[in-house]
Parts: sequence; C-alpha cells; structure tokens
Amino acid sequence: MNIFKIICIILITSIFTSCGSGNQKASSLFEIKLENNLKQINQNQEIGVSINNKKEKQIESVEYSIDNTTLPVNNGKIKVNLPTLGHKVLTAKITFDGETVEINKNLKLLSEKAPEIYTYNIINEFPHD
Repeated sequence: MNIFKIICIILITSIFTSCGSGNQKASSLFEIKLENNLKQINQNQEIGVSINNKKEKQIESVEYSIDNTTLPVNNGKIKVNLPTLGHKVLTAKITFDGETVEINKNLKLLSEKAPEIYTYNIINEFPHD
C-alpha cells in the first residue's frame, strides 16, 4: 500500500511539473532590448531598439509606443519626444502567427538639458531673540 501511494505522488508531481509549450504566455516569448541596456533616456534622444525573440517565432509587425503615443522606427532607432518627463512604459505591440501581444519595458525620461545648480551668498545676518 505504501508503494502505491509513493508511485501516485511521484506520478502526480511529474504531471504538474512537466514542461510544455502549450502553457507558456505569449508575452514571455519576446523582450524589448534597448541599445546599451539603457534605463534612463533623454528627451529628443534617438535610441536603438529591438525585439529579443526567445522562441524564434516569425514576427509580422512591431509597433512601439509610450503613453499611447506611437513612436516611428527609422533604421532600428526611435526618437523619444514627449511633452512630459518622468517614469514611462515603453510598449511594443508584436504581431506574430496572426496573434497580437503587448510587452512592456520601464524607462525614465529625463530632460535633454542638465538642471542648473543655483548658488547663494549670505548678504546679511539678523540676530534672533
């Protein structure tokens, strides 16, 4: 009886842990790759972008966008020109085998000019009570 229980437990765990391609999410098949693995980009900067195709699927089309603003691709590069700065999500809509999937990458959009550092001089001091 104990051998039967052990065999059943092994069989059930092997069924649940078996790997199969049917249970994989479509969004895990692709990854957005940025030139030099950038996490921060400047306004009006052109960056190289590509899709890492993990399972060698036939890609029909790719469309990039940030904040629902479509970014045109020229020679594998996109130019980021948005009205607001800060944390953004780069979205790629990939069409393959008649199926469309969206993948995302978090970015930080910075100003193209570095901030000015203000200095000060103490002109006068007044005593306090």
